[in-house]
Amino acid sequence: VPGHGPLSDADAFGRYVAVLDAVEAHAREARRVGRTAAEAAADFELPSESTHWTSFSPSYFERALGAWLTELEGEDSWTH
Repeated sequence: VPGHGPLSDADAFGRYVAVLDAVEAHAREARRVGRTAAEAAADFELPSESTHWTSFSPSYFERALGAWLTELEGEDSWTH
């Protein structure tokens, strides 16, 4: 992301995509079992290759999971 540090390489980009994929998978599981974004965020863990990243604020994953849960609710309207 411009202005947020040095340019990344393909490996760093791949690790970031892994974080996004992990958030999506966690949100899908949370929705399946009826958890809220806050509940899901409480036990979300970064993929092991990205645990050294410390720039995520404490509320980042709750917001990200909440956005996914909202998106997934919209999927229901497509299938019904």
